[in-house]
Amino acid sequence: MNAILQCVTHTPLLRNYYTSGLYQAHVNKKVATTGILSEVVADFFREYEHANDPIDSLRKIKNAIGKYIPQFQGYDQHDAQEFLAMMLDKLITELTRNVAMSAFPLAKTAPSGFNSGASPVKSQQESKEDSKGAETERKISVMDDLFCGELTNVITCPNCNKVSEKKESFYYLSLPLPQEVHIPTSNLV
Repeated sequence: MNAILQCVTHTPLLRNYYTSGLYQAHVNKKVATTGILSEVVADFFREYEHANDPIDSLRKIKNAIGKYIPQFQGYDQHDAQEFLAMMLDKLITELTRNVAMSAFPLAKTAPSGFNSGASPVKSQQESKEDSKGAETERKISVMDDLFCGELTNVITCPNCNKVSEKKESFYYLSLPLPQEVHIPTSNLV
């Protein structure tokens, strides 16, 4: 948990989003967490920014995560990537809101309230709706702007040469680390 929170603390856009209070306008109070996690994350960032000891905020984050994700209750050791995935999932749920597409007549994707850029990823269902022209709302979250990426898989049939494309969104990407790294000693100064 500590390693993940150190990483997100050094994500300036996320830190500024919480310390400025912008998140308060985006919290969806109808979800199970009712904004509690966003509040404790904001407290953590504020204490960090003011060089206070964030130990109480760390405890609050851990307790809030444990309350809504039972596997994180107690003090067992957990995988950092799993913690990040679960924390992002809860924050995305808290901060996702529906925005009427009529508010963005020139955009194919709705811009978020955090920056003026378009939400980077559409689900397959949203893409189908776009092609039909039937979309009236889009679910958006500041977390999409900060953490969401998109992979495009392209497959070409060797028999008919038909090209098939599939787009998949992700919030974190697992990459293998090389087992051995050879650094030539001639390049060392």
